[in-house]
Order: sequence, then structure tokens, then C-alpha cells
Amino acid sequence: MPYEHRNRHGHRIYLALLVFLIIGPFGFGQTDDFDKRIQSKSSELENIRAEIKSISQKLSRTQRSEKDAISNLNSLDRQISLIKQLKRELVRERELKQKQINLLQATISANQEKMAMLRRRYATRVVNVYKMGTREDWQLVMSAADLSQAFQRMYYLKALHQAEANLLNQIHRTLRDTDAAKAKLELRLAQVAASLEEEAATEKQLLRSQTEKARELKRIRQSASSLKQELQQKKEAASELEKIIAGLEREKQRRLAELARRRGTSERQAATKFASMKGRLPWPVDGRVTAKFGLQRNTRLKTVMDNPGIDIAAGKGMPVKVVMDGIVVAITWIPGFGNTLIVDHGGGFYSVYAHVDDVRISATDYVVSGETIAVVSNSGSYDGYKLHFEIWADNNKLNPQDWLRR
Repeated sequence: MPYEHRNRHGHRIYLALLVFLIIGPFGFGQTDDFDKRIQSKSSELENIRAEIKSISQKLSRTQRSEKDAISNLNSLDRQISLIKQLKRELVRERELKQKQINLLQATISANQEKMAMLRRRYATRVVNVYKMGTREDWQLVMSAADLSQAFQRMYYLKALHQAEANLLNQIHRTLRDTDAAKAKLELRLAQVAASLEEEAATEKQLLRSQTEKARELKRIRQSASSLKQELQQKKEAASELEKIIAGLEREKQRRLAELARRRGTSERQAATKFASMKGRLPWPVDGRVTAKFGLQRNTRLKTVMDNPGIDIAAGKGMPVKVVMDGIVVAITWIPGFGNTLIVDHGGGFYSVYAHVDDVRISATDYVVSGETIAVVSNSGSYDGYKLHFEIWADNNKLNPQDWLRR
């Protein structure tokens, strides 16, 4: 074989080897990222499962007495909220795993194609070496026209042999990575199947808890003492919310700076934006006001209670929208209010959304005006599906209807 032809052939092999050295194991960086996200989600799920179990044990120990009616109802309500959260998180975890499964399948397929190419390249090199003989390298060096060309050929041959060694290593790595991907794929497929079973079981558990809650509500409606407990519960819920609002005041200046940045305004302008919208804010949900702000009289118990906001009756699952842009400062559960969200609008103004479900935001999120942040539910409610809505300014409760569009 003429030297020039051998040289061109070897050069092509060398370039191909370099290309393969540049290409790393396909997809494994991405699958590692999925592992971290799945691990975080799994840890979150374990915490939810543990709390559901704790509440279930508490309910099994509690007597079905009249004095425990409100306590049982609160436990059931919290359990229902957690089961719904568990269902949502199970679906999200399963979707993450399904995405990783798709990536793993693509990784395995790509690695198999890569292995076939690597083996063909290596086989070609072995055949060429066999045809040219083991002394060919020295012959190439010794047949050089001068010393400079000899050194160039020695450098080229060293690089080629190194590339061949790297090629073998890459074949071994690709085989190892493919085996690891197959093992992880089998694990994730089994986990997805288990997740589907847990989702079905969770749905049944939710139905049982909702049925039990309906029974407890019926008992409460028929008991004057339970109704008194309910009113006391609402007072305690209002007091708890007031403490949360007071605690939020400590960080309001930092959040105001963030709002100003988001709005592209000065902090002074950001602080006055909410106040300028009095009487022009959009309603947080479409519905009918069933309880107004301020003192409300209970004709059955002949008592008066202070309502810190307004109650808006609305259909189950109706979207709850934030009335103005702001920063989410609290997502919590309060007995009597259920799932509760608080948004800071700057300048000491806050809006509160209670009795919600399917929360679609996270603490510290920036939300825009009109964004759906949750849906209407009966979480913490003793009288059906509704939204409890409040507006606060510098630790003072305001009448929301003065601020909403008429």
C-alpha cells in the first residue's frame, strides 16, 4: 500500500477517533438532574404521608363525642387537604419519573448506536494494523525524508495509539453507562407502576375522609354547643391570622425593594400603588357575598361575631385570582380557615385568601394581577364552598368591598 494512501487512511481514522473522544456519555448529566429533583419530591411526599398517618391515628383515638366534634372536623379537614396535596405531588413525581424514563430510553438507544460505530471503527483499525504488520510504525518513521518529517510521524503515531487506547476506554464506559441506564430504567418503570397504585388508593382515602367530614358537619349543624365551638374556632382563626400579619411586617422593607424592582418603579411609587387602586381592584372570584365585613349577628345563638373580611360563595373549583401583583409571603393551614394564602402588595398592604385548594404558587413567588393562585374549596369551611377574602394595611383590617370594583 503506498505511503500517501496509508497516510490519508490513518488520518481519517485519527479524526474519527478525535470526534468520539469529544462526545461524552449521552444524557447522563440530565438524568442526574432528574435524580435530584425526584429525591427532593420523594422527601416532600414522605413528610406529607407522615402527617396524614399522624392525623389518622389521632382520629382513631378521639371519641365521637359532641365536645370533640369541632376537633374531629379540623383533623378531617387537615387530612383532606393533605391527601389532595399528596395526590398532586404524586402526579408531579410520576411525571418527573416518566420524563426521566423517556430520557433513559433515548440514552440507551443513542449509546447502542454509538457502541456500534465505536466497534466498527475499532475493528477497521485492527484489520489495518494486521494488514500493515506490527513493524509498520517503525517503517513509517525510518522511511522519512528527513529528521523533521520523522519527528512529525512519531508525534502522529503516538497520538493515534493514544486515541486507540481512549477508544477502548470509551467502549468500556459506554457499556457501563448503558447497563446503568437500563438498571435505572427498570427501577423507574417499577416506581411509576407503584405510584399509579398509590394514586388510586389515595383517591379512595380521600373519598372516605370527605364522607366522614360530611357526617361531622351534619352533627355540628344539629348541635348548638358545636356551633358555639365553631364560632370560637373562627375567632381563634382570625387571631392566628392577625399574628401572622404582624410577623410579616418585619421583612416588609426588603419585599418592597423587590416589588419596586419587579414593577420597574421607585420604592416610594411601589408603596403607594395599592392605595391608588381603592374601589378599582378586581374581584378575587366570581360569586355572591354571603358574609360582609365587620360585626355579624348569629340569630340562632344570639351572638355577635366580628368578620375580618368577606365571604364569597362560589362553585367548587372556581379559580381564585390575586387582586394585584405582589409577593407571596405565606401559604399555611389555619383551623377554621383551612388553606390560607397571603400576598404582600407593598406599602403595608396585604390580601388574604382562605378556604382554597389546589394552590398553584409557592412562598416568595412574585404573582401578577389576575393570576390564578388557587381554586375555591370547602377547606376549613363549615358551610359549603366559598372564598374568605381579607385586606390588611399596617396591621389594620379593611373592608374589602370598599376596595373592590362596584
